[in-house]
Amino acid sequence: MQRLPGQQFEVKWWPFQLNAQASRTGVNKLQMYCDKFGGTPEQMLQKAEGMKQNFARVGLPFKFTDQAITGNTFNSHRLLSMAHSVSEETQDKVVESLFHSYFAEEKFLNDPEVLIAAAIDGGIDPEAARAFVQDESQHREQTDREMEYGKQHRVTGVPHFVIEYNGKQASLGGAQPPEAFEQVFQKMLA
Repeated sequence: MQRLPGQQFEVKWWPFQLNAQASRTGVNKLQMYCDKFGGTPEQMLQKAEGMKQNFARVGLPFKFTDQAITGNTFNSHRLLSMAHSVSEETQDKVVESLFHSYFAEEKFLNDPEVLIAAAIDGGIDPEAARAFVQDESQHREQTDREMEYGKQHRVTGVPHFVIEYNGKQASLGGAQPPEAFEQVFQKMLA
């Protein structure tokens, strides 16, 4: 449980794929963005500079070059599902490691070594981490079921936040400043 003065809340990272049909072996991220958004490599790299500034404003690293790899993220979601079954803290640590790998190091989130490292960063035993990553049937059905959560909430992009409290529900799409969450919490607590 996370704590705020006088309140406590649970955080759960739910799976959601922007492109479930994406390559399982990975593709060049810059080229994929050019194809998806209809721009030149130079335009995409310029947009990435804006993202880098946004990340820097909140103290986070961001790297985007012509070497970045992206693709299917199902196995990273499967890992997060398993990590949550261990504990919320484990899931938080695993997701932080995956975010760092993707946004700061340009690593591919379906790379078995990236997944194993994230699991270990989350406190999962190295041998258990390797066995889990190698056996793609583990937590597959649970992850598929959890994917329905995003569909039920009509999620179309990430990040997407669903806040539930005392029978009330609110959603916030996209990166949000802390004040946006404070406003939602205040409305729900009123």
